[in-house]
Amino acid sequence: MRKNLLIILSLTLLLTVGAWFGYYKISENRVADLEVHPLPQPEIIGGDDVRFERNDSSFLCEMENHVLYLKDRYNIPGTAIVIVKEGEIIYKKGFGFANVKTHSPVTTSTIFRIGSVSKGFASSLAGLLEQDGFIDWKAPITRYLPDYHVNPIEFADSITVEHILSHTSGYPYQAYSTLIEDGMPLGQMLEELQALRLSRNPGAIHSYQNVAYSLIEQVLQSQTYCSFNTLMHERIFKPLGMHTASIDYKSISEAENVALPHYYSRLGTHVGKIRPTYYNASAAGGINASIDDMGKWLQAVMGHRPDVLSHNLLADLHEPHVVTSVKNSYLGRLERPRRGHYGLGWRIVEYPSDTIVYHGGYVNGYKSAIGFSKADDVGICILSNRGGRYTSQLLADFFKIYRNRE
Repeated sequence: MRKNLLIILSLTLLLTVGAWFGYYKISENRVADLEVHPLPQPEIIGGDDVRFERNDSSFLCEMENHVLYLKDRYNIPGTAIVIVKEGEIIYKKGFGFANVKTHSPVTTSTIFRIGSVSKGFASSLAGLLEQDGFIDWKAPITRYLPDYHVNPIEFADSITVEHILSHTSGYPYQAYSTLIEDGMPLGQMLEELQALRLSRNPGAIHSYQNVAYSLIEQVLQSQTYCSFNTLMHERIFKPLGMHTASIDYKSISEAENVALPHYYSRLGTHVGKIRPTYYNASAAGGINASIDDMGKWLQAVMGHRPDVLSHNLLADLHEPHVVTSVKNSYLGRLERPRRGHYGLGWRIVEYPSDTIVYHGGYVNGYKSAIGFSKADDVGICILSNRGGRYTSQLLADFFKIYRNRE
C-alpha cells in the first residue's frame, strides 16, 4: 500500500512539474520577443499636471481620482486623458509610464496608437472631399474604382461610399481581417475581398469591417491623385495643428516620446514592440497621436472647429445609418431605454435625454476611446498602452460622473 502511494505521489509530482514546464514554455514562446519587468511603484505622473487640493470636490478632481482608481484596478502602465467642454480643453494630463522598464513617464505629448478610433478620421477626410465634389456619399464605389468587382455580379453597383463607411457593404463580419495581421499589402487584400461573396445585400445589416473599410483609401486616392497619408496630413492634421500625429509605421518608430504596448502574464509585466500591423489598412486603424493631438481632434468633431470640419459635414458623419448593438456595455447600462446605431466612422447611442457619439480602438496592445455628449457639449478621449476594459469603463463613467457633479 505504501509503495503504491509513493508511486502515485511521484507521478502526481511529475505531472505537476511537467504542466508548469509546459505552461512556461508556451508562455515563453508567446512572449519571446518581449521584455519582462515588474510594474514599478510608486506611480509617476507626467505631463502638464492639473493639481487639486486634498479637499477639492470638483468634477475634475473626482474624475482624476477615478482615473487613478481604474488605472490601478486594471493595472494600466500608462494613460493620457483630455476633456473638452463647450469647445475648451478643460483638462489634459498623462499618468504612469510610457515604458515601465525605463520609467519614462507619459506626458501629454506622448504618442500612442489609437486603433479603430482612426475610422472617424477616415470618414471625416472622405467628407471633406465629398464637400469639395470629389466623391458622392451615395455613389457606387465602382464609379471611382471601375476595376473593382463585386460578387455576385448583380450587386456590382450596389456598394456605395456610405456603405463602406457605415460597415453595411454586405461582406461577412470582419472579412479577411486576419490578412491585415499577416501584413498583406492593402491592394492584395482587396483582390482577395473581390473574390468573396457578399453575405447580405448592401445596406441590409451592420457587419463590422477593417479591410472593406480601407477601400476608402483607394477611392480617395483615385480621385485626387494624392496618397491617403498626404491627404490626411494636408486636410486634417495640419489645419488642426496635430503636430505629432502620423499615419505610418516609420513615423512612430522614429519618434522619441512614444508609449510602448504592455502585456501581462504570470511571468510579470512585458514591454512589447510597436508592430507594422494595421498600417496596411490605415483608414481602419493606422493613426498615431498624442493626447495633445486628440484634444484638438475632439474639439473639431464636437463642432468647435467649423473652419476645418463644418457643421453640415459632422451632421452627415453622426447621422445614424444602421441599427447596431451598443458595443460598449458600460454605455449600454448608463441609461435606459437606449438605441445603438452606426454612422459614418462613429458609433451612436441615443438615450431619452441625450445622444452620445463615440468609438473605441484596439491595436498592438494599445487601447483607446473617444466620445462626447451632444446634450452637455462635453467629451473625453482616453489613450492607454494596455488592452482590457479600462478605456471602455472610463468612457461611460466619465458621463456618469459629469451628470452627478455638484
